[in-house]
Parts: sequence; C-alpha cells; structure tokens
Amino acid sequence: MRKVLTVLLTLLTLCAAVPAAQAADSYREQLDDFSTYADSARLSAAYAPNPNGGTNTATLVPSPFGAGLGNAMALSYTLTGGYSGRSRPVNGYWPGLRAVELWVANATPGQDVLLQLSDGASYEAHLNAVPGFDPASAQPQHLTIPIGSFTPKTGTGTINTAGITSFALYVNQVGDVREGRITVDEIELVFDEKPYVPEVSFPGGALTADRVGNLVTALNAAAVLPAGARIVQARYTSDNAAVLPSSGDRFAPKGDFAGNGSALVRLQQLKLHQNGVTFTVDQDVSLRLRVRNLPPRVDVTAYLKGLTGRGMLAAMHHDQSYADPLNADVLHQRVANQFGVYPALYSADFLTGGTVPYRQNMIDEVRRQWAGGGLVQIMFHVSPPQYTVAQERLRAAGAATRRTRRCPARTGSSATSTTTSGRS
Repeated sequence: MRKVLTVLLTLLTLCAAVPAAQAADSYREQLDDFSTYADSARLSAAYAPNPNGGTNTATLVPSPFGAGLGNAMALSYTLTGGYSGRSRPVNGYWPGLRAVELWVANATPGQDVLLQLSDGASYEAHLNAVPGFDPASAQPQHLTIPIGSFTPKTGTGTINTAGITSFALYVNQVGDVREGRITVDEIELVFDEKPYVPEVSFPGGALTADRVGNLVTALNAAAVLPAGARIVQARYTSDNAAVLPSSGDRFAPKGDFAGNGSALVRLQQLKLHQNGVTFTVDQDVSLRLRVRNLPPRVDVTAYLKGLTGRGMLAAMHHDQSYADPLNADVLHQRVANQFGVYPALYSADFLTGGTVPYRQNMIDEVRRQWAGGGLVQIMFHVSPPQYTVAQERLRAAGAATRRTRRCPARTGSSATSTTTSGRS
C-alpha cells in the first residue's frame, strides 16, 4: 500500500509541474528559446531594432525562468518617441494557431508590453490585457496568449496565421518612465494539430542544369514534388561562387547562375507553392550541381518589349526603411506567399530624406536584387526635389557613422531605371 501511495504522489507531482493547457495540447512548436545563438551579437542581428522608436539593446542572459532553460533575451530600452522594440522575420505558415506562450519578467512594471505578429498588416496582443498577467509585478510570469488577443494595430481585419512574416516585441511608454528592461524566454506556438507541410526529395543527389539560367528552375526539374506543387524560392550555400553564389540569410526567388562549372550546393530551406498556399520546408540536402551551356545574357529593354501582349511583370515599389533590408523584405514575401511569385521588378526610392542614413544599405540591397536575377528600378525624386543635397546632409547629421556614396545629379525624369543587361 505504501508503494502504491508513493507512486500516486509521484504522478501527481509530475502532473502539477505541467500546465494543464500544455498537457492537453495536440501540437506545439518552438518559436524561440534563445539558446541557439552563439552570442548577443547574433541575437541582435536576428532581432532588428525599430529605428523609429527609442534605442534598445538585446542581450543573451541566463534564463531566470528555471534550471536547464539555457539563455533568455533581455531587452534594455529607452522610450524616446514613446515606444521601443525589436522584430525578426519568420516563415509563419501556422494554420490552426491557437495561442502563443512565453515566459516574461518585466523589470519595469506598468509599461504597455506587447507582442506583434505581421502578415503584411500588424496585429498586437497587449500583455496588460491578457488574463493572468500582473502588470504590477516584476516576477517571472508564464503566459498563454490566445490568438484572438492579437487585434489590428490600426483599422479592422483578421490575422492570417497561414502567412505570418514577422514577430516583434514592443514596449509603449506609460507615464513618465524613460527607460526599462524586460526579459523573455521559451516562446512557443500552440496548435490544434500539426500543420501540413509537403515533402520534397532529390533522388540521386546530383543536379544538372543544361541551358538553364537559375537554380530554382533546375530544382523544379529534378525534384519529386506533391501534385500541384512547385519550388518558388530557396535558401542555400554554395562552395563555388563563380558558378552559384550562396543565398545568404534570405530566400532567393531565382538563384541566378554566375557561370558554367560545378559546385556543391547545400539546401537549407525551400518555399513550395501548392494549391494557393506557400509552405516553408526545411532541408538538409547536399546536391552536386553541374551548370553547362548557360544561356547568354539578354538586354533588359528587349526583354520588357518582348512581354508586350504576352504577359505581365510582377513589380513592387519598396517604401520601407532601409535600416534593415532583411526585415523590410516582409511585404515582398507577403506577395510571394500569396501568389507564389516574388516580384520580378524591385523598385526603390533612392533620394529621399529618410534614406540618407541608410544609403549604403539601399545600394547593397539593389545590388543583391540584381545579382539574384531581379530587375531593378531606382526612383530619383527630382520633380520637384524633396530636399536639396545640403538639406539631406543636415537631416542626416547626428546619425551613426556610416558608409555613403556621392549623390546622383538631380537631373532627368522623375523615374530612372537600371536597364543594362541580365538573364531571363
């Protein structure tokens, strides 16, 4: 009898250690546990600050929420302008998302702390309104935030959990508080059931691109895919940039080949479009790529004229901050996720006051888009000038040290596009 009671007490103790909601969940997925970052610099690169709000610092700290939880993220912030925060891009195909769970310790009680999910529009859950959250406490709290708590930042609408492109943590100023600190950890997504993700495979481990200009086309020709699915973007590394440059930390909608030859390509992630839905599929596949008979470059003007009467070109004007081009790519990805086509023409404002501090970022982004096989249009606002060069320099005074390029002359039409040459 004593042994039976001991077993029962042990089981009751284990059950009490697990929240009831978690025990009943069908499926959960980790969004971030902050224990995979090598250092605070990597964390800060993943979670970019909003340059329009107060300054802040994201730091890895030992998790205060329990032994064995590794690191947590501590956000030390100032509230210049009334708010401060950071965000990271996500590939959020999350149909059936029921709730977001996390640990939080708010060292500056009373402020308006919120989580933000974006599907192109922003939806926010204010922790002060979440049942069970004590806004006056600085102690660790575990929260379950129902997806219905994420309401539109402005206007009306319903969040599309099958197309989430970014996740953010913000603090809005309440009262005269000027600065503060908040720590979060173990951010998890709770689903009704595990979301469907299509499977893709590459039999043989080799990829031959003959008279093909880009990797995505070659992958589609070689892959075994579900019915109605096609690969639309890829993240990968390559050991031979002369044949295929690596995609870096972003998805490549084409992956233009740079020359004939061989390269070892390791696929990290693919985006598949199937029946009107875009899925992100994790990969850890190495393919021996051989490129031969690479098509010659084509004149862009001739290419555009050739579209006349035969089709349309997907284009999108970029009006986001260039403080962090990776995070600002979410609107382009929203189009790609919905339609399965990343905009083929990248349009950017080159000479407006807001771009001055980040001009080199913008130049680098235009080059990246062009190198990836996209067409590029650079808008010169010259009719009339928004600012003189002197005014722009004055507006940029006080900004952090940055690389700059000489301003183009303010002459010509109101829009000039780079149309030299490229591959179709």
